[in-house]
Amino acid sequence: MITSEQIDEVVEKIVINVNPEKIYLFGSYANGTPTVDSDLDLLVIKDTDAPIYKRNTEVKKYLRGMKIP
Repeated sequence: MITSEQIDEVVEKIVINVNPEKIYLFGSYANGTPTVDSDLDLLVIKDTDAPIYKRNTEVKKYLRGMKIP
């Protein structure tokens, strides 16, 4: 399972590198019901003209190497 410290680390990397307007945690971790098979669900809000396919890539490149499902 993912610890709250790991979630904080992911959010910090996104804030520093992507400069989003907001980040929302949703799913089992937000509900307090994660299991061993749960992944981390984040919605990153950013005002951008980048094409949709590049938006996800921008966030993913900063999270490479992290052991977060």
